[in-house]
Amino acid sequence: MSNAIELVPQPADLVPAGPRYTLLEAFLAGRKPTTARTYAAHIHAFTGHVRALAWPGCPTDTAAVDYLIGLPRGDAFALVAQIRATTLTTHSRAYVKGLLATVRGVVECASELGLIPWTLPARPLRVETDAPSRDTLGPGRQAVTDMLALVEPSARDTALIALLAFEGLRKAEALALDVEHIDAAQTRLFLLAKGAHRREWVACAPRTIAALVAWIEERGADSGPLFPGRGATGRLTGTAVWYLVRRVGARVGVVARPHGLRHTAITTALDVTTGDKSAAQYFSRHADPRMLERYDDSHNERRRRVARLVSNAY
Repeated sequence: MSNAIELVPQPADLVPAGPRYTLLEAFLAGRKPTTARTYAAHIHAFTGHVRALAWPGCPTDTAAVDYLIGLPRGDAFALVAQIRATTLTTHSRAYVKGLLATVRGVVECASELGLIPWTLPARPLRVETDAPSRDTLGPGRQAVTDMLALVEPSARDTALIALLAFEGLRKAEALALDVEHIDAAQTRLFLLAKGAHRREWVACAPRTIAALVAWIEERGADSGPLFPGRGATGRLTGTAVWYLVRRVGARVGVVARPHGLRHTAITTALDVTTGDKSAAQYFSRHADPRMLERYDDSHNERRRRVARLVSNAY
């Protein structure tokens, strides 16, 4: 009979080797799909910057995140500050702020999980620059008219641009629509707005409904994504829409993007309502009315017209 003592496994011995989730997985877990995709895109961009500035052989996004939190706090901060300085010369402020906010969020997640004893303070990551903000006028009404004329043979593309330019929908909101979310009789959409957890019926223009009905007649009225595409979701991707709008805009001589069409819709709403921000907010569905200040570029042109009238009165 053996005298060896059989060791009773301790709790630590029962845990599989290695973390159950990577830090990146933990950071993205539980978020809305659209938010998770945005954060994942930021992290992927961060990986590219890590390769360019610190670790040329960085193999994956997970490795880039692990590399960052593995640095001493001072070195990590220096790397992020260098990324900020580099991107400010090549990208918009919105891009830089989104990228840095995501990186800071990952570091905060690591700190909350007890992986590191520090975080990146918010103040040094603020983006301050004398560069002008992105123009929020969008391509303008004439450009939208020209774009619609160009895509008129395509019922799908006409419907997409109508949702973006007539209704001011965000790209993700338009792509999340299903056929059953279109109520032609009541001229309304069953919309899942940004930040909302349930859909609501939103009134829309008859011209938009006409474009959607024409597309559904061509597509077929079967239930499912209003704009079908390839891939796991079966929906047209945001990237495809971005390239569509970019290509059509270039053909009419403007630089256009999907959110730029929303910009044009909102500035047009301010213009046709003579600056009624309450009405424009109802149209744009911004939770904070102060957001409309960004879209009020058209008031500069309005002031110019008034100044011309005043000067002619003397």
